[in-house]
Amino acid sequence: MRLVGRITYDRCDRQRQQQRTLCQLERTVFTSNLEEPEMAQFQISHAIEIDRSAATVYRYVTDLSQVTAWRPTIKRIDYDPDTPFAVGATWREYTSFLGRDIVAHHEVTALEVDRGFTMKQDAGGFAGYATWTFTPSGDDSCVAALSFEGELSGWFATLAAGLLTSQGRKALTRDFANLKASVESL
Repeated sequence: MRLVGRITYDRCDRQRQQQRTLCQLERTVFTSNLEEPEMAQFQISHAIEIDRSAATVYRYVTDLSQVTAWRPTIKRIDYDPDTPFAVGATWREYTSFLGRDIVAHHEVTALEVDRGFTMKQDAGGFAGYATWTFTPSGDDSCVAALSFEGELSGWFATLAAGLLTSQGRKALTRDFANLKASVESL
């Protein structure tokens, strides 16, 4: 990335205008070229306590045939049902973001049965690593947590990183609530 200028401008929304306050925003303008593509890093994480054992929640999350039941944004998953969920296992998820169809390729890179796993994801200009953990928190409950660190590339990277983080947090909150309801109803 190469910094080409800095623009400062005033922006007032109606509410602030009525309160007679001004808001000064500063925006940095970048240009990208083929040698130096734009990149933006982001991190999203979420956790929830579930009234089921860590082993039960782990088995449910790693059962790829169940993913669309608790993640409604996933339209379809392609995987080999005869391949165990283990290091090296791969699958594709079909979803959409801001009206654009996305195919995300996943591969398990680390795994500890009943405790957690890490997977890498590549969806074109969006790549990163997700780590799931399942930590016992009582006799028959656990905390399920997901942490995702990734990068966006391309001309839209800087703009999309903030939007992706915001939308990702909303989606994780919804998906984790669905996961909790689904697992606790077993």
